[in-house]
Amino acid sequence: ICHTSVKRTTALVRRIQGAAHEEKEKESFDNIKQLLDPCLVCQKRPRNGNIVHGKSAHLVACFRCAKMLRKGRSPCPVCKKEIHGVIKVFMA
Repeated sequence: ICHTSVKRTTALVRRIQGAAHEEKEKESFDNIKQLLDPCLVCQKRPRNGNIVHGKSAHLVACFRCAKMLRKGRSPCPVCKKEIHGVIKVFMA
């Protein structure tokens, strides 16, 4: 095996890993920015109604709209799962 070839391959792998890490950080930042968007339903109030289904949840609605969705037996607007509960979220 050529030593130069191994070095080039290693350098390429590191660049790919670095690019993947940067992409993950960008996705994470985009997810955080999305939390600042208004409620997906009313487009007015802040997202503070965590829609719970099973062991996961989506924070896409205000508390009022999230409760309304659950009361109306509507599914989660993100994944279409049955809504088991709504939790009010306080961000500090």
